Amino acid sequence: MKKILYIIVALASVSHISNPYDLNATELCTTNINISDTISMNGQIDSRDELIQAMIWVESRGIDSAYNETEGAVGCLQIRPIMISELNRLCEKFGYPERWVHTDAWDREKSIRMFEVWTDICGTDSLYEKSARNWNGGPYGYTKTATVGYWSKCKTYAEENL
Repeated sequence: MKKILYIIVALASVSHISNPYDLNATELCTTNINISDTISMNGQIDSRDELIQAMIWVESRGIDSAYNETEGAVGCLQIRPIMISELNRLCEKFGYPERWVHTDAWDREKSIRMFEVWTDICGTDSLYEKSARNWNGGPYGYTKTATVGYWSKCKTYAEENL
């Protein structure tokens, strides 16, 4: 049932496209602007760009060269090899042109693009808590108590900086 809901939400968000099988990342994601252009400065996470800013701070303190040797997580969003594999699988399945290698995660723009594509495909682009907790804890991260602290850190960042 959840999968059907996600598909309906995803299709509704791109209903202006006549054939949903012709979707590509450019049509689905309109966040090709500087993140700072959409910051509301009200102490809350009100956009995907603000969520990304908060997550970058939580994941790496904004350091693009951050590396977690234990997990193999790299870059500003601490992307693991398994996420690269999953992104490439999803991009192929849903007709996105992008394909990544793990070293792409060192590049801030590519890391952000990976997150954008992932939220577009998973249908969580406007569900900020769910997006953050799933990024932290996997496909059902939003149901795990272990990800509550991660979301709390994102909200704290927003309260102090947005």
